[in-house]
Amino acid sequence: MNLRHLLPCFVITLHLVINVTSQKICRTNSGTRGECVSVYDCPPLLNLLRGAFLTPDVVTELRRAQCSRDPNESSFVCCERTTQSFSRPSQIFTSSNNQGDTIDICGLEGTTNRILGGVDTNLNEFPWMVLLEYERRNGTWTQECGGFLINRRYVVTAAHCVLGKAVDNVGRLVNVRIGEYNTDTDPDCYNDGGEEVCNDPVLNLGVEDVIPHENYIPDTPSNNQNDIALIRLSGNVQISESVMPICLPSSDYPGTPVGQSVTIAGWGQTLEQTRSSVKMKVNIPIVSFDRCQREYSGRTNLSPQLQICAGGNYVQDACFRDSGGPLISRENGLWIAEGIVSFGIGCGLEISSVYTRVSAFVPWIRSNMRP
Repeated sequence: MNLRHLLPCFVITLHLVINVTSQKICRTNSGTRGECVSVYDCPPLLNLLRGAFLTPDVVTELRRAQCSRDPNESSFVCCERTTQSFSRPSQIFTSSNNQGDTIDICGLEGTTNRILGGVDTNLNEFPWMVLLEYERRNGTWTQECGGFLINRRYVVTAAHCVLGKAVDNVGRLVNVRIGEYNTDTDPDCYNDGGEEVCNDPVLNLGVEDVIPHENYIPDTPSNNQNDIALIRLSGNVQISESVMPICLPSSDYPGTPVGQSVTIAGWGQTLEQTRSSVKMKVNIPIVSFDRCQREYSGRTNLSPQLQICAGGNYVQDACFRDSGGPLISRENGLWIAEGIVSFGIGCGLEISSVYTRVSAFVPWIRSNMRP
């Protein structure tokens, strides 16, 4: 039996800095005397960073608070010192956008729920989710894969979404749709106590470069490892409440323990329809690798270092057109891309699905990004 792919079918982390520099005297936004410290040692600004809504005013205040133009110190802010401090999330890596004195933002979402067996998301949940659009031979466009934003210029997806016979049959990748919620409406809006509140219009960006992993072998069911690709967008995105990169794990991130829940989201097949117009989510458990190997025995070779297994609950699963989207978890209140939807057997069966382990590929991601 052939293995069926799920066919194409970054807090504001203000750039995380591990090395602490000597403290410098500076002037805070309110005009008082302060010290130039990591944002993680400045509770007032860190609380803004971790707030439910990242408004333009908050972004402006955080940028004004920056006290170093050194790109290696872009997470340093001028803070009126208090005795309280916070520890840095040691398991999060944020990919720099290489813009020097700008602020990298990742892993935050607005609070303002279909995937198979899932529920609609809220309007600004998972603002790193993107849709990949392909041009058919007749000139029409189709949305066949997902992905996720990791900084202002790069998207991560599955390699099988950009390479292989399935992609050749669909058509060439031409567009990345960012800040989407409901594909039937633009802009997306919701009712807030009788007042209609709308997001910015969806952002469509072309594809400047596609970088599949060099060790990914397309159209080889017996080996689906290294199923990861980078997409360099044709321009930088503007960070907002509805467009936000997700954080990447560090390369030594241990991952969510077996039995605990992680989340998947996307616009893929649902119980009622072949494609959902609304972004959906579902929580699924991490599955032991022993169980996963038994389920895929004789079908494909699996690697616990490069892959994660999750799901196995009836009708709760990633499905067609969810490929390339993230398997996500939370660390210190920030969302991390732990996996990439890769492949499975059927949809919503009591068999786990396989995800590319992102932490294993962080060095590869870093080495393949450019300013």
